[in-house]
Amino acid sequence: MILNNLKPLIISGPSGCGKTTLISHLLTLYPKNFELSVSHTTRNKRAQEKEGFHYYYVAKENFESRIKNNDFLEFEEVHGKFYGTSKNEITRILAKSKIPLLDIDIKGAINIHKNCRIQDANYLFIMTKEIKTLEQRLISRGTENPETLKIRIKNARDEIKLAKESNIYGEKNYIYNDEDLDSSKNEFTIKIQELYGNLLKV
Repeated sequence: MILNNLKPLIISGPSGCGKTTLISHLLTLYPKNFELSVSHTTRNKRAQEKEGFHYYYVAKENFESRIKNNDFLEFEEVHGKFYGTSKNEITRILAKSKIPLLDIDIKGAINIHKNCRIQDANYLFIMTKEIKTLEQRLISRGTENPETLKIRIKNARDEIKLAKESNIYGEKNYIYNDEDLDSSKNEFTIKIQELYGNLLKV
């Protein structure tokens, strides 16, 4: 995949790590530089979500047809539903001279890196130092029952293990989002400034 000099930013991390909060902070801070890539998914749209903003919601048959047409940069099955990043979505953002921001599962990040579908990108992994912090955040959402909570915690452990075993992340590529959100935002912002330097426009 041919890119200009704007390296996509690929962010991964388990449920409850605070990806959404940090990504929102970044988009608010640098709206002229970054645009969130909207993924396709086969899961149902939630009440507060908007088509084309949170996801492109498609039927499983539609998603499978896109797979056959090689339309996805990456795709994964997560919690029984499919999620994928369209190649056209990355092209669309780059055409606006913005940096594509991908919020994707760790398996998707590994697949992109492994298959060299993006030749040059920046990878960050958001996590907490203690798995208990993730568990408490998921409980506080009020959206999980005991069974789904157990699944998400197991998946979180697996995702962290995958990240640490991959050859993508050095210690500098981890952002720890624990109890002090302001500190986490500051650490995240500093890392973005290190990665993109003079490209950033306030």
